[in-house]
Order: sequence, then C-alpha cells, then structure tokens
Amino acid sequence: MLIEFYIENTRGETTRKRFNPATSELEEVSELDHPFPFHYGFIPGTHNPHSGEQVNSALDAFLISQKPLNPGSTTQGKVVGVILLENGDHKIALVDPDSEIVHYAEIGEKMQAEIQKWFSQVSPVEGWGGPMAAENLIEEMKVK
Repeated sequence: MLIEFYIENTRGETTRKRFNPATSELEEVSELDHPFPFHYGFIPGTHNPHSGEQVNSALDAFLISQKPLNPGSTTQGKVVGVILLENGDHKIALVDPDSEIVHYAEIGEKMQAEIQKWFSQVSPVEGWGGPMAAENLIEEMKVK
C-alpha cells in the first residue's frame, strides 16, 4: 500500500518541528539530544485520538529512506508495518515506494533496535505489527 506522507522532520535533524493546522506552518517545538534516525511526520487525512499532543493530531509515521527530503513537503511511502507503543500512539513504518522491502522485518535488526530505542523515549514499545496491521490502523484512523 502506498500512502501520502507529510514530512515534519528530516533524518539527521535535532530540532523537533510540528505542523500547526491553524497556520498551516511548521513550528519549532524543542531541541533533541539525538538526531532523527528517519524522516518523521504524519499521514494527512487521519486523526489519532491517542496522540495526546494536540487536538487535531494525525496518525504519525516515519519513512526509512536515504533520499534527501525537505520539511514541509509531502512524498509517497510504502507501508511496511507499525511500531506499537504502550500509550496507544502507534507509528506507521514506511519505506521508499521503489524499495524492495515489503515487511518491517526486512529493514534489519539494527534499524529496528534504533527505531525502538527512539520511540521508547516517548512510551514503552510493545512490539511491531506487519503491513496488514498498519493498513488496518490507517483505515481506522481515516477522517470520515
């Protein structure tokens, strides 16, 4: 499944940015101790009631890609899984549309561990779900 992905933060950034739907602009939120290991943002047209950060929060996603991308832009990503967080604020895992990867297990143990470490700063990680679990979550969170 290919999905549109809005990029708030690019791989390597140390300043956390968040999209403000009221102004349609990215706002700097905080400085981070460690750079983003992936591109991070959200899936437009979704609503995540578990976000807790803001009222109009969409379903978050991250894109594993070496391609240079710009904050505030959109791109396509292939859904390969979902990382499940204890607080319910799960994150959709994406790869480049032309990637041969079709399941999160194919990104490698090192990258999986790095992703889990990153998100464990927010909430304990319960594990991973495959592409079908991720697609079901996206469908469930679509704004109707």
